[in-house]
Amino acid sequence: MSKVRNLTRAAIGAAAFAAVFATTLPAVPAYAIDTVPCNSNDYLRIMGRTPISNRKVQMCFANGGTAHVDLWVDQISTGNNDIEYLDYNGARVRIKRWRVVNFPNRPPHVRSVTIL
Repeated sequence: MSKVRNLTRAAIGAAAFAAVFATTLPAVPAYAIDTVPCNSNDYLRIMGRTPISNRKVQMCFANGGTAHVDLWVDQISTGNNDIEYLDYNGARVRIKRWRVVNFPNRPPHVRSVTIL
């Protein structure tokens, strides 16, 4: 009988620990951002150059979340997305949907972009 009681106590203790652990941790958002073909003006479109090879790149994204880009950005077209980008200086810049922003003289070195 004492083995059953000890197992019951252990199970209740484990369940209580799991409940406390689950309620004290912050919720982690699900990131569903996808790289997509650049065939629609609705998508977030980033045009720029790679930092090492200076190769021209065009990237398009759909759905909310954050993506690592690591580009010197020449142009951002937000499509139907409100976005925020993080540059390597630590600045966070928000841009509203349906905007096209050009950086002709001093392109930012963008670390990541988030579709809000």
